[in-house]
Amino acid sequence: MTIEQRDRRVWEPGRSLRARLFALARRAVGTRRSFPRCIPGALRLCHAGYRALRPKGVVPVRVHDLTLYVDASDEFIAAELLADGRYGAAETAVFRRLLRPGMVVAELGAHVGYFALTSAGLVGPEGAVYAFEPDPHNFALLTANVEVNRATNVVCVPKAVSSRRGRATLFQDRSNHGAHTLAEANIETQLVGRTEVETLSLDEYFGGLGDARVNLIKIDTQGAEGLVIDGAGGLLERDGPAVLMEFWPGGLRRMGTDPEALLVTLLGYGYSIRVVEEGMDALVVAPNALVDLAERRRYVNLLLERPGTPGGQG
Repeated sequence: MTIEQRDRRVWEPGRSLRARLFALARRAVGTRRSFPRCIPGALRLCHAGYRALRPKGVVPVRVHDLTLYVDASDEFIAAELLADGRYGAAETAVFRRLLRPGMVVAELGAHVGYFALTSAGLVGPEGAVYAFEPDPHNFALLTANVEVNRATNVVCVPKAVSSRRGRATLFQDRSNHGAHTLAEANIETQLVGRTEVETLSLDEYFGGLGDARVNLIKIDTQGAEGLVIDGAGGLLERDGPAVLMEFWPGGLRRMGTDPEALLVTLLGYGYSIRVVEEGMDALVVAPNALVDLAERRRYVNLLLERPGTPGGQG
C-alpha cells in the first residue's frame, strides 16, 4: 500500500454530509423501497447518487475503535462499512460473548481483517489471532490494517485453507471482494480474474505450532467449508473450538460437499448447532431441517459449540 493511500483522510460514517447521503443512497439502492415507486426515475437517481457519493480507491474508514483500509469498489462488505461503520452485528456479538483474554482464534477468509482485528482486541496481548486470506489484494489490505492498528498478536497467512496442502485456483468476484472462491460456479456477481494460490489444512498448520490450542474458528470460504472440516478433524477432536461458519448449501454442493452430511459430521464431533442471524437464535437438531432453512434464505451463519470446552456450553 502506498504512502499516498495511507495519508488519505479517514472516512467516518455518519459524520459528514457526504457520508450521511452515501448511507441513505446505499440503503435506497439495496432495499428498493426507500422511495415511492410513483416517483419516475427515483431508483435510477439513487443509483447515480450512490456512485457519485461513493469514495474511490482504497479508503481508511473508522469502524468502532479501528481504522480499516477498504477498497471502495467492493459493493458489499466495504460498502456496508463505509455506510454504517459496522458489519455483521450478529456475528460480532458472538465474538464479544465467546472471546476472553488469552484465547487463540483462527479466521478463514479474513478479507480486510474486520473480525481478525475485533478478535485481537478481545483476546489481548496474551492471545493470538491467525488470519488466513489467499487473495493478494485483500491480503495487502489485511496486512496494512494489522499494521495501522498495531495488532501485534495477529498472524497473517496468505493461503487458502482446504483439506490438504497443495495449490488451487482462486476465482475473483468483481463487485464482492469477500466472495472470491475456489469454485468458479460460486461467483456471486461477475468473474473478474483468477489466481493460483497455495492451500493448507488446519491440522497441518496448527499441528506445526506445538502446544497451541485453538478456541474459536471463523469460516467464510464461499463453499469450501466442507473441505476445511475434512482437514481439521484432529484439531476439532483435540481442542473442541467453537466454530462460527457460513452454511451455504448450494455453494457446498458445487464444491463437492453434501450439506447434510457435513452437519452430521459436525454433530459426530459432539457439537451443538445454533443459527446466528438477526432475530434468530434457535438450537437446531435435525440436519435436514437446517438444510431446508438455509436453502430458503440462501445461506445462514452457524455457531457450533461443544460442552465442556472454552466457549462451549456447560
